[in-house]
Amino acid sequence: MVEQQKKQGFRVPDRYRVRSGTTRRTEVGLIDEKTGEFLAELVTLGAECCYRPRSAVECGITVVQDGRPAMAAASGPNARVLEDLQYSSGTGPCVTALGLDGALLVQDLSMERRWPDYSAAASAINVRSILSVPLELGDTSHAVLNLYSEHSGYFTSSDAVTIASFAQIASEALKLNLVIAQLREQCDELKVAIISRTAADIAIGAIMAQHRYGREEPLKLLFGR
Repeated sequence: MVEQQKKQGFRVPDRYRVRSGTTRRTEVGLIDEKTGEFLAELVTLGAECCYRPRSAVECGITVVQDGRPAMAAASGPNARVLEDLQYSSGTGPCVTALGLDGALLVQDLSMERRWPDYSAAASAINVRSILSVPLELGDTSHAVLNLYSEHSGYFTSSDAVTIASFAQIASEALKLNLVIAQLREQCDELKVAIISRTAADIAIGAIMAQHRYGREEPLKLLFGR
């Protein structure tokens, strides 16, 4: 097992527990559709990083914003199940990796004692080994890229180096994507505000024309001012 030192002063458990019903997710749980599309491409590329012939590898990622899972993507059904399980229960290698400076490599989940319920669920769907790498996204956003294999001892130290390099590039791209998503949201809110203001101006004008009011009277009628 390869595990890096924990981040100084970093505490994981309670912050990353998900309240029931706070996030509705399918294969890609969306805060922003375009960001979801980006994550779907990201997990496909991530799985290919450690692919070897006749050995299926699945990849998943969950982005946590302000302590709650905001969006997720998975390249296959097993990854999807295990991503959801970790963030609904608040425990598992992915959640543990959030507090590390580097990769968390679990060679054989059947020998792992830190997450008994998670290990049992993984075994039930034939997942034997996991490689988790945290992505640096800033102060309020975090993510972990997770690779899953049906073979014990599948991932090597070389795989950990490869996926860490991939994660570094992915984190920069994802940070930019999240900024763009935030700007899109702000733009949408501005559009709504402009439309609302336009509708209010039209209503005020109609009342002024019909009753020959000044501007103050329609404002009182419409907004109680």
